[in-house]
Amino acid sequence: MSIVPGSRPKQTREETEAILSARGVDFTTKVALLGIRGYYADSMGRPGENDQAMYDDALVVIGPGVYQTFNFNTDPQKAGHRKAMLDAGLYDFYKGKHKNKYNALRPYPEGVSLPCTRDGVRSMCGLTNIHKGGFRDTFSEGCQTIYPTQYDPAMSLIYAEMTKHGQKTIKYLLIDGTKSEKFEAPAPAAVRDLKIGDEGEDVKRLQTALKLKADGIFGRGTRAAVIAAQSNAGLRADGIVGAKTRHELDL
Repeated sequence: MSIVPGSRPKQTREETEAILSARGVDFTTKVALLGIRGYYADSMGRPGENDQAMYDDALVVIGPGVYQTFNFNTDPQKAGHRKAMLDAGLYDFYKGKHKNKYNALRPYPEGVSLPCTRDGVRSMCGLTNIHKGGFRDTFSEGCQTIYPTQYDPAMSLIYAEMTKHGQKTIKYLLIDGTKSEKFEAPAPAAVRDLKIGDEGEDVKRLQTALKLKADGIFGRGTRAAVIAAQSNAGLRADGIVGAKTRHELDL
């Protein structure tokens, strides 16, 4: 049985925004992470269960103009060895090495203990890094791991976005997708087409993606930038941000 799904997680930006917004996580001016334990609970391993020793979880990287998903593992490789499983919650991570070998993410501040579960027993744990997993083994004794072929692109993206936004730390929200927690966030609002005269947070996200001053007002300058982006992408240059333009701008 394969330990990795055949495709990346299909979690949408709207779904992720709703979950993070409900917990007060800023993704409009900074890059943030969402981990979903048991994302593939109904399509991998035991139906409805979060399994160990496979990448049946999801990692989402979201920020201004950035949105990517990766196959992820949030569980220890084996049960019965008192290995730590990080509890769902909101945490701070920072850039650091895993075992002094390669770039990874480490809990912040260094040496902090985080709440975890060891074979069903609540505990505290340290060194719960986000690092590279293996092809036949998730390589997790309590850490969170990314499938190896996706690791370098994921970490390069996270590091670059943290540097771009001047972030010493990054927020990491871990939720349990096998429980109702995944659906506690309010349903995302309908996505509207944006045009001159519109105002709001969605206009700010558009302006950020276009590298404009994000004042939330769709004026002539924003329209001109939209038309330029549409022309460059071979789209109809009408200055209206519909589904194709949103896709091109990764909104």
